[in-house]
Formats: sequence, C-alpha cells, structure tokens
Amino acid sequence: MNKQRVNSIMNKTIISFFLIAVVNMWPAYGQNDEFRELIEKIIRYETNIKPNPHRAIFVGVVDGDSVMYSSHGLALTEKNVFEIGSCSKVITASLLSILHWKNMIKLDTSINAYIPEEFRNESFGHITLIDLINHRTGLPRLPEYFGLKQKAIYDPYAEYSKIDLLKYYKRSQHRSNGASFSYSHIHYALLEIMIEYATGRSYDEVLREHLLYPLEMFNSFSQFKDKENWTQGFDLALRPVIPRSYASFSASEGIKSTAADLLQYLKILLSIEVNEISYPLISALRPRVVTDYDKNTSVGHGWHIVNNLGRYPVFMHTGRTSGHQCFIAFIKETKTAVVVLTNSSAGSEDLGVHILRTINNNWKKRQEYVRREK
Repeated sequence: MNKQRVNSIMNKTIISFFLIAVVNMWPAYGQNDEFRELIEKIIRYETNIKPNPHRAIFVGVVDGDSVMYSSHGLALTEKNVFEIGSCSKVITASLLSILHWKNMIKLDTSINAYIPEEFRNESFGHITLIDLINHRTGLPRLPEYFGLKQKAIYDPYAEYSKIDLLKYYKRSQHRSNGASFSYSHIHYALLEIMIEYATGRSYDEVLREHLLYPLEMFNSFSQFKDKENWTQGFDLALRPVIPRSYASFSASEGIKSTAADLLQYLKILLSIEVNEISYPLISALRPRVVTDYDKNTSVGHGWHIVNNLGRYPVFMHTGRTSGHQCFIAFIKETKTAVVVLTNSSAGSEDLGVHILRTINNNWKKRQEYVRREK
C-alpha cells in the first residue's frame, strides 16, 4: 500500500446520500442475493469502477458469525484463485509469528544470524527480523538495478534470484537508525531467505505446513502446481497477462489465494477464542511504528493500522500484480472483515473501504465481542 493510496483512503470524508441510507439498512441484509445487490449499488454509486465483460470483482465479508460472498462481472466463486501481491506480506508475518512461537526462529535476533555467512553485512548487525517485518531498515523498495534482470514486461521477479538479492544485501550500506518507517519489498524477500535458512526447507513447504494447512487454507500457495480455478488477469488496457513467477520475493509478493481462504485467515485473526492456532497470530497484532504516510497510520506485524477512519483501528493491506489486485481489512472490536479481489490491477482499495464502512454502520458500530483466552 503506497503513500498516495493511503492518503486517498484517509481523505474520503464525504458520504453520499445513498450510502447513508444503505448503512442504516445493513442489518436487514442476510442473504447473498441481497448482499450482492448492496455491493452492486456501492460499486455503481461509490466507486470509479467501470463495467466490462472481462472484469471480475469478487467480494467476501465476515460480519460476526455471518460470511457472505458476492461476484460481479465474470461469474466466479469463492474458490477462484487470484494473485494477492503485497498482501503476501501479512501472511508471511503471520508465518513468522508461528515459527517464533515454535522456537524455530527468533524475531528479536539480528538478521545476520539467518543469512549465509558469506553474505552477512555487519552494518546491518543491529537490525532484527522485527525491523524487517515492520519496514524500518532504510533499504529501498527494490534493489538498485533490479530492472536489468527483467526479461518479460509482466513478470518482473522471474529472473532476480536469491543469490542476486544476497549479493545486493552484502554490498548495501545501512543508512537509517532503525526507528523510521520505509516500506520495502526487499524486507520480506530477505525474510523468505531467512525462513529457508532457519528451517532447511523451501518457503512454500514451510508456509503450507505451518500456516496454510493448519488454518485450512488448502487453495493457497506460493508455487504453482496447476492452474485449476485460476482467474485470468488483465492489465489496465484489458490485455490478458500471464501469472507472475518468482525466483525470489515470493514471501513479499508471490502468494496466490482465494476469497474463501483469505476470509478463513481473517476469521482466525478475529477469533473470540484465543487458542494454540490463533494465539501466535493475534498476539502480534499491535502498532509498532508510525508510518510516513500519515500520523494516524501505524504498521504492526506487516499490517497498516489506520486510526482515524472510525471508532476502532482498521487493519488493512493491499496487493497489486500485473493482472490482479487484492484488498483485505478487518476491525477486531466489531468482528468484521472484508476481502476484495479483482482481475485487473486497479479498483479494490476504495471499494473495500466502502464495504467495511457499510457493515460497520458508517464506523458507528460498537464492540460486541471480548476475546477469551484458553
């Protein structure tokens, strides 16, 4: 989620007459047909999304104990697979919480401890994995000369290997005191290498064994095995694009998932019962550093935490690839969450915020749930 998009979301203060009315009607909506009609109206009146026969917009919502789905444009289901781009970061951060809880990796340890010795960089010796997770190392968004490796216009990560990244890390100079925020894809690409170094296994294997399968996210993955239920993506000119491939940066950008799986993940974060599955994930959810986007926006374990939209903090993240876009967000106190997936590289953030605001009664919904630890 870049600075311009966050500022755009922050500055949306005018609510139309329609949305005010539909907010008051929300409790009456309980069936998917009615929910779909509601989302259609929000798309039509509250966003700049234009109808197109190739376009797919899939919405999933959690509201208390209710889960609802709505497909718009191309007829899809909650099991259709999309690239989720940078939303991969929050899933990777959750995986790291689990590995830390299992004593397989230590998040408060210097990053050099999980880098092969020949690539260690002493100028980063005081930087920890937590610093990487929360974007405070001073590293740029992508490595210098990253684009020189690129061969296909829509596949920027296919040729940039983990050895390339390690060489870049070794020659980098630390330019920050570690306290300031600077969003970077490099952070999570390095974390992928560290997970593999600590476990001796591939990132995809560790992800599936310790997070995806225990959370019953069986249709999510970082490495393709087949293209079953794959959703064709399109660029802004509505030209079909191939799915991205990753020689590195999978943990930052490369996870593929479905609306059903992402809502399952968000439901764990909203869990009332705190148990051995949810505890490592929930316990990490707290603001850690203020971003450079806005004084009301913090980052915590990969999530952007926005504090001035309504009564309670909103945890959110966006992801974008050449042909897909993903928006995920939730409010712990009201036990509400939203997922928006599209098969083009624009359109999900504003719609997702509108929907979350609607199911929270124009941000006026009060806390109804108190966590109970087991």
